[in-house]
Amino acid sequence: MTFLYCDVVVVTYSIVLQKYKIYFYYALFFTFLRVSYNYYKIK
Repeated sequence: MTFLYCDVVVVTYSIVLQKYKIYFYYALFFTFLRVSYNYYKIK
């Protein structure tokens, strides 16, 4: 029972982490674009 629960928690956690990592890279990419856009606009 506890092993099954641990497995479910680990699988759910890994899936959430994977999605979060993807969203994190998207956020990083868009932040980079925004910073570059502002930088060139100031220039």
